Amino acid sequence: MWTKPQAPDGGFWGELHSATLHPRLLDSINTLDFDPLEEALWVGTEGGFVGQLQIPSLDRHCSIPAHHSNVLALKSLGEAALALSSTELTVHSSGGTHRLTYVDEVGDMAAMALEQRGSRVVLGRGTGGGLVLFDLKRGTPGSTVDTGGRGVVGLCGPIGRGAMVLATADGYLWLVDPRTGYKPEHSLLAHGGGFAALDAGGDLVGTCGYSNRMGRVSLDTFAKVFDVRMTPRMLCSVPFAPGPSLLRFHPRFNSTMLLASAGGAFTMADAQGMSASGMYQVETEGDILVSAAISSSGECLAFGGSGGYVHLWAPSADPSVNQLRQVLTPPEPPTPLVSLGEEDPLSLAPTYFPWDSSGLLSDVEPFETVAVGLPPRVVDASLLKGMKQSDFVGYIPNTHYQRGAPYGAATRAAAAKRNQRVLPQPGTEELAAARAERVRRRAEAGGVMLPGRYKRVAIKQQQGVRFEEFDFSYYNRTPFTGLENDLANCYTNALLQVLFFTPATRDALLQHVPDPAAELSLTCEMSFLFRMLATAASGTVCQAANLLRALRQNKEAAGLGLLEGVKGERGASDIEVEAKKERSLSKRVQSLSRFLLEALNKEGSVGGRQSLVEAVYGLVQRQRTQCLSRPNRADQIKESRMFQVDLQYPSPKERPTAATAAAPPAAAAVAAGATPASPNAPAVVAAVAAAEGAAAARPSFAGLLQQSLKVQAEMRAWFDEEVKYQYVRQTRVPRSLPQVLVVNTGLQDREDLAWWRPYTYTALDLQGEAVMRQRAWLPAAVAVTADPEGWTVAAQEADSAEALLAAAAQQAVPPGGQRAVYELTAVVALVRDEDEAEEAAGQEYEGHLVAHIKVPPTYFDAQQQSPASLSRAPSDLDTSAAGGDASDAAAGPAGGVGSTSTSHPSTPRKATPGVLPHEIASLLLPGAGAPSSAAAAAASAATAASAAATSATSAATSTAAAAAAAAAAAALSGTLRQPLSPKSPLQAMRPAAGAPPYSPQSPPPLSVTETEVIRNASDSLVAAMADPHSTPPYNRPSQQFNWMVFNDFHITPSMPEEVAELYGGQKLPCLLYYTQVEAVQRAAQCPPKPPVPVLTPDGFLALCRMPPLQGPKVRLHKATFSPLLPSELPQPGSLFALDAEFVAFAPAEKALRRGLEVEVRPPRLGLARVSVLRGQGAAKCTACIDDYIKCAEPVFDYLTKFSGLVPGDLDPARSPHYLTTLKRAYLKLRHLVDAGAVFVGHGLKKDFRMINIVVPPNQIVDTVDLFHAKRSRKLSLRFLASYLLRSSIQEHTHDSIEDAATALRLYDVYQQLVREGAFEAKLQEMYNWGKRFGWEPVIWKDGQPHPAPQPPPAAAMAAAGSIGSSSGSGQQHPMLLGRGGPGMATAGGPGHMQQQHHQQQQQQARGMHGGGGGPRGQGRR
Repeated sequence: MWTKPQAPDGGFWGELHSATLHPRLLDSINTLDFDPLEEALWVGTEGGFVGQLQIPSLDRHCSIPAHHSNVLALKSLGEAALALSSTELTVHSSGGTHRLTYVDEVGDMAAMALEQRGSRVVLGRGTGGGLVLFDLKRGTPGSTVDTGGRGVVGLCGPIGRGAMVLATADGYLWLVDPRTGYKPEHSLLAHGGGFAALDAGGDLVGTCGYSNRMGRVSLDTFAKVFDVRMTPRMLCSVPFAPGPSLLRFHPRFNSTMLLASAGGAFTMADAQGMSASGMYQVETEGDILVSAAISSSGECLAFGGSGGYVHLWAPSADPSVNQLRQVLTPPEPPTPLVSLGEEDPLSLAPTYFPWDSSGLLSDVEPFETVAVGLPPRVVDASLLKGMKQSDFVGYIPNTHYQRGAPYGAATRAAAAKRNQRVLPQPGTEELAAARAERVRRRAEAGGVMLPGRYKRVAIKQQQGVRFEEFDFSYYNRTPFTGLENDLANCYTNALLQVLFFTPATRDALLQHVPDPAAELSLTCEMSFLFRMLATAASGTVCQAANLLRALRQNKEAAGLGLLEGVKGERGASDIEVEAKKERSLSKRVQSLSRFLLEALNKEGSVGGRQSLVEAVYGLVQRQRTQCLSRPNRADQIKESRMFQVDLQYPSPKERPTAATAAAPPAAAAVAAGATPASPNAPAVVAAVAAAEGAAAARPSFAGLLQQSLKVQAEMRAWFDEEVKYQYVRQTRVPRSLPQVLVVNTGLQDREDLAWWRPYTYTALDLQGEAVMRQRAWLPAAVAVTADPEGWTVAAQEADSAEALLAAAAQQAVPPGGQRAVYELTAVVALVRDEDEAEEAAGQEYEGHLVAHIKVPPTYFDAQQQSPASLSRAPSDLDTSAAGGDASDAAAGPAGGVGSTSTSHPSTPRKATPGVLPHEIASLLLPGAGAPSSAAAAAASAATAASAAATSATSAATSTAAAAAAAAAAAALSGTLRQPLSPKSPLQAMRPAAGAPPYSPQSPPPLSVTETEVIRNASDSLVAAMADPHSTPPYNRPSQQFNWMVFNDFHITPSMPEEVAELYGGQKLPCLLYYTQVEAVQRAAQCPPKPPVPVLTPDGFLALCRMPPLQGPKVRLHKATFSPLLPSELPQPGSLFALDAEFVAFAPAEKALRRGLEVEVRPPRLGLARVSVLRGQGAAKCTACIDDYIKCAEPVFDYLTKFSGLVPGDLDPARSPHYLTTLKRAYLKLRHLVDAGAVFVGHGLKKDFRMINIVVPPNQIVDTVDLFHAKRSRKLSLRFLASYLLRSSIQEHTHDSIEDAATALRLYDVYQQLVREGAFEAKLQEMYNWGKRFGWEPVIWKDGQPHPAPQPPPAAAMAAAGSIGSSSGSGQQHPMLLGRGGPGMATAGGPGHMQQQHHQQQQQQARGMHGGGGGPRGQGRR
């Protein structure tokens, strides 16, 4: 309806159109601005979207998710637009193309204005105050201006002489001049209660604001106009009865301004004559006007409402935004070069050939080499230090230039560095050849090769290997569970495994009852992880996703540099996380250990009770402070607590030399040696005794530990109020010793390994010949005696705890003191493979962490008796031999843990098929199968011993010869072992009698000790292979195989001697765990405690009925679920249907390696919605759980096409759904799993993996596997529903309730077909149909399936962008009625932009839910 009053140019104002930026995104329109060149209107919303609308139709031209928070200000530049939020400033060109993003570190920006020349933008901070001058040409922030702590809530200008007007949070107007560095020239109080609107036109400034009346803040019913030509003064006040909250000056008439109220009333007022042209009313239908704008021509008014609508007013039906009226035309789709019909032959298409007859790129074979020119240039790192910059151009002065030198001399001198180019990446064959060459050179130099079990194994994402296709059991033949290593911050895996295998920590956390209200509790998340590790099936893998999520949200962890950033994950904030990260991986894991123990202690000590960490790891210290300058002052005594001891080394000047390292303590030399039996023995013993003097200069581990436990330092420090700062001496000694002593090795670099060098010494064998032996510097046991009253600490070390216990029995404990004997039970080590470091030249390489853990024997039985292991089907056991090259990282362990018993004792043992003894040796022993440099002097003796052993065992009668061979081999290896059994199956692998024991073409001979290890391992593997339905006999492990190596999901047994092996500096110890002998013996006898239920039945029912996060009074959409009744509590075997939807929190991290784009890390997905339906009873197919998960971090991609979720669904302030926390939803699912419920779904394996929960296989019914033919593709849920149920699902998007109900109905069809005996025929019928007509959903006509018609490309795009009214099958359940399916965004909208820009993440989402075909991937949707 047209109003009567006239516009400033003589017309009448009236509303032309009203529209939304997006039909699904009804966010508040926070800011508007007309384009100064094109006929367009820029819009900024509360949800962070920026878009363009065409004028006058208000058709959407584009919309971009530009910000994570609401857009506060918007300014159009003609060809681009600036958008400001509290944390970011973005620049987008016309059409939505992203140009620039600036992320503010403080995150409190509130206002924006352009300078007069338009090259810089002024940003105002709202909370802390201040201005930021951002250079648009360089794209970087410049200087900052202090505003005295006053927050800036408004900026406008430039006005006369280029000045700027600032509105502060306390109601003042400031006039600042850019020419004087934005120093405030004048200020005056405008509104005591703050500002509502601010604008400037010419030399006039108009404001709207609030005043304090009767102690209350109320909106003024007038607008103030100020004249700022000289000294700012108030010119007049313009009355406006509804209360002005919006103000804009007319661009053509400086004395005319637009005043509008929040209720929709507006007028055009004269600032000089104080008259108005009339009152208008915008039909907002209850919404509040929050923004307004006037076009440069003055013919268009735009208003933005809180309901997401834009209202366009104009004095005519065809207004113009600008004088030139440049029409905004959408880009047209490209016209095809050739238009062919359905019946036209392909020969009509023209063929193009290059002018130089070089051929087409499609003619090149996949592995054919093509000349592509020179590689790009590279700037030497030494030159970058001298680079200078002029504007945006950087240049490096030629350091070779000298005055008077011949012309061109400096250029020729710098040509070598100037012409450097990127080196070509070697291929696979070149890498293998280079690796073999390095191995050869290292062997010639006497170096040490790192065994294959220490190399990092990663899932090769670039080869299309999905999670369910990766064989983790190949790398883990033990009953224990590994951890995935493709997540950010997965370096924590080794430390988590150590904590899990600490009996006291494991038992306490498995008995922990989680608190549903503690969302990010590290104790609860670690309890959930330990529950998965304890109950998972043998050979499986888990991930610590939820624990790492809680760690990422911890600000203290980020401040300590414990977090890794992922490229592109969260913009500059993630770059900041990466910049703060501790670069040294060893220091990072040491700090993480200290942080985790402190955090667990803080969470567990609530209410004054002693926490688990304090009881197990707490080391209470007694500290004495003595005043040296005032000896008469009384000493100050206090106590402190610590959980980790830092090993203190002497100064670097005192590092031992090679000669010092070669001399062991006398006790070690005597214990390792033998009785002299030749005339030369006294001379050798004398040489050893002479070397013992040099050993005193090198402290033992016990000596360093003693110095670290008793810390004494002198310094100038505060003593008390009377004497203040004085020279004092501080002494700290332990008052009580912990059950588990955690030692931080503190190795700063490889030079510190000089303290850790093994003792190399000379000993005598049984024949009296001198042989070289080694003894590790790290002891297997230590004893600590603390005397807090006497301020002393004593530490001793030995090769066994029994020796220390025997010595401790003869020594008295000091009064008030304590003595504890510790045994080494775990080591966290950093592995830096020299091969990987050389191959990663030019890239950051930090290595990876592994854990040596001494597993208690009872843990083997407990792991095999876990619910998941007991429910595992016999066909799931992998009984294939672990073949391949043992030195390769992919080689898995050969067999068991040293048990020699088999399923058929009467059956003679056989050699392991496909596994050579030297391959097993290289897996189990460090350097086995290759002669070491230390044993070069005894090589001839070993060869003779091997020949003697061969002849002795073949005769099977000469036991004396076999014993002599065993003793000689034991002298070579440094450890006496039992002689080789004459009936060993490895005799078949040895050379025949009389044959040369070693030749360059055959592997070197093995010692008897190594042979015994191989025999035990191969026997276990043979036993496992003999019975395909048996589990490897881990339940009776040999004592020597209690040590295991945990390398993420690669788990292998190891020898005790291997724990302290350094492999030439390629394995650096980071953390040592010494456990008291009493605790070790108790763990060896008592089985670990089983986990307790996370919820009681009453607690589960209460959690299901808990109100959403929005509150009980918030009106949501119609309820989509009804909670379970007490009579419906889950019982073992209760049937439920489940489906889950996910969003992406981070994109896939990719890198170029050897010319190929490699996915280093997959997209980080998180649970966004989970639906559980009843599978039986009268209420079958009705939902009992339908939880939307609140996101604790920004969402990178909602994956709307595959999840049905849009921005706002997971926000408590805007979501119309039942919103809850991840922990509450997880507890519900955990209770269902523990209660024995059976889950039906499509692609449940991946769903449970992303939920981060382990479900026994007998509790999963996956329709992907039910309707799957062997060695064939997997069928999508949509195809199965159309073929078997004759229903259409997922028309426009996905709905988890619909998908779960469809899977449940498919399970019913499966059971019916099996009962009728027609399942195999129906399955073959579906596969035949799919191979003939494709795998798209079918259409049933006259009782026969028909292929669905394929829409043309244009129609398909339109259908993909249209709004779906309701997606569901023809027989939708009543519970689903009244809830429209969440449709897709329209073309060009947020859903379309996500589909275009994040195609890689959506492909991963399809892979996440199964294999190839179908809208959500083959075998999933």
